[in-house]
Amino acid sequence: MKTGDSLELEIESGGIKTKPVDEDLFRQLEAAHYFMDKYKVAVKKLAE
Repeated sequence: MKTGDSLELEIESGGIKTKPVDEDLFRQLEAAHYFMDKYKVAVKKLAE
């Protein structure tokens, strides 16, 4: 890890665990949320 990296905090077994955030995954999730917001009707039809 380096300065400026983002961290996730998880509580496990009474302790706190830190791990770096996967920036690629974060960008992919943002794109998915954008797509789902833009094409709400199509996503809803696909889910049926």
